[in-house]
Amino acid sequence: MNVSVTPHQGGETNFTISKNRAGSEVYLSAYSNTNYIFKYWAIGDSIVSTYTSFSYIMPQHDVDIVAVFEPYFNPDSPE
Repeated sequence: MNVSVTPHQGGETNFTISKNRAGSEVYLSAYSNTNYIFKYWAIGDSIVSTYTSFSYIMPQHDVDIVAVFEPYFNPDSPE
């Protein structure tokens, strides 16, 4: 399993896996950087969760999971 972030400056991820094999549960969390908001987790073109933290069952094959962030402009803090 590969976990990445897009755009790369949008935030960070953390994941915990009990065993690195099919059928194991993985806990994933996404953390937004300043001026970004978390949008969703994706595998390919499919959205698998819109929650910042969720659990995922490892499939039989390798997967690439992406945490997608979006720029956020806060008019009260125009940095």
